[in-house]
Amino acid sequence: MLDVLPQISADSILNMDIRPAASSIARVDSVNLAGGTAATAPMIARREGNAIARRRRGKTMATGSLVVLLTPTIVSGSTAGGR
Repeated sequence: MLDVLPQISADSILNMDIRPAASSIARVDSVNLAGGTAATAPMIARREGNAIARRRRGKTMATGSLVVLLTPTIVSGSTAGGR
């Protein structure tokens, strides 16, 4: 996910608040509930970044982002993203 909040000031300066985020299922854990019922719960891994950029009118800006490589794994008959 990439969240960008652009703002243009009165003197034509572009301010950008840039927040990249990447999340994935790190693993699936078993949980024992009341009454002896078992369930599974995903454990989420999340990476975030934050940058503020300022550029004058007509200038170029380049940004980077987070990359997460996933390898699918089979867990109890269902597919879950692994690392």
